Amino acid sequence: MKIGDVNGNVSTNVSNPAVEGRSNRNVVMAVAEQTIAAGEVVEIPVIAANFSDVVGYQFTMNLKGGSYVGVNAGALDINASNVGVIAGDVVTMSYASTEGTSIHAGEVLFTLIVKADKAGNVSEMITLNSGVTAAESYSSDLTVGKVSLDVRTAPVAGIELNQNEPNPFKGQTTVSFVMPEAATATLSVYDDWKSSDSKKHRC
Repeated sequence: MKIGDVNGNVSTNVSNPAVEGRSNRNVVMAVAEQTIAAGEVVEIPVIAANFSDVVGYQFTMNLKGGSYVGVNAGALDINASNVGVIAGDVVTMSYASTEGTSIHAGEVLFTLIVKADKAGNVSEMITLNSGVTAAESYSSDLTVGKVSLDVRTAPVAGIELNQNEPNPFKGQTTVSFVMPEAATATLSVYDDWKSSDSKKHRC
């Protein structure tokens, strides 16, 4: 039994030898890498990387260490009716249009809203597969292709010092930073930056 026949290729005659046309065409969606704190609810824009002449797609999404909260439309009119929640960390998504849709690279297709059950990176949390619904894309001639998710990491141009957490704090705090490559770093901490005789400490 075939349920959710996006490209209309289901056959009710089991002896019918016809086979749907398949290609190596891959519809690529992308998200930016980011770190999510435990308990944090974040919006993750899913952008077009290679979205040309697409009439539909479907896939299963696993959220390792996270749970699905919702979805907001972007260039595609995606809403709750396009998503099937199997469990908090397993959802399916399908989209279909009456004609082929092409969207420029970099445009937001839709925005996922997820909650991190534990701290981690987007690349560790979100994966697309065929676990429940086959990961497939469909072109205007109804040729079946692939659909995949690319996690993009922005290059670090220089040293980036992040806000300490928690802030304010008492007793201890965590100060994180990012460097373009591994090296020795010096962190200077002042007792009171407003005071003319402030003391400087290095660690």
